[in-house]
Amino acid sequence: MVGDPYLGVSPLEFVLRYKGPLHANSNAKEKHAIRQLFHPQLKNLWQTHPLLAGTTSIELVGRSEERWVKETRVDWISESHRRGAYRFVPLVSKDLNLICGLDIQFLRRESPGMLIRGGGDIDNRVKTLFDALRIPDENQIEKMSPELDEEPFYCLLEDDALITGFCITTERLLDPLAEGEPPSHIALHIKAKVYTTLASETAAFDKLKPQ
Repeated sequence: MVGDPYLGVSPLEFVLRYKGPLHANSNAKEKHAIRQLFHPQLKNLWQTHPLLAGTTSIELVGRSEERWVKETRVDWISESHRRGAYRFVPLVSKDLNLICGLDIQFLRRESPGMLIRGGGDIDNRVKTLFDALRIPDENQIEKMSPELDEEPFYCLLEDDALITGFCITTERLLDPLAEGEPPSHIALHIKAKVYTTLASETAAFDKLKPQ
């Protein structure tokens, strides 16, 4: 355990899942491939969770660059997080006064206790994961463009500095190998607990609701 992933009652908790490669010191393209698998899960969260109700459908009117604009709350957020050809929608951000703790179950085919093998040491593999959960730097995606369903692109973090702590447990992955699947592939169950730094638990989420 690093830091404190449990800060009391969390108004927003959910689980992200991933199965595939997770290498130490992955390149930008490999990290973005992981990010793309989290995108539809987070998009579904924004569209269905009661605390985020209306953020993807109800249009709000405001001023942008000296003109009046009518857009959803998600559109407003994505406009302020442009990177290259992408518009990102982070859930945990400074603007919303949100932070999070992560409880990560790391399933791999190595023998018990074997944390250093094919994919690299677990610290650097976790760093790869954190990079995939956050908005990338513009130079990391300068030659990429969003797919059809990635406009806007949903991610968990504006910056991985907003992770207050994390806990990792490792278990053996018992799923039979799929055809062509490398034994080094892993599975992750990531429980995210999102908190506000404001005095009221729901004050940060009130910022997301239509006024």
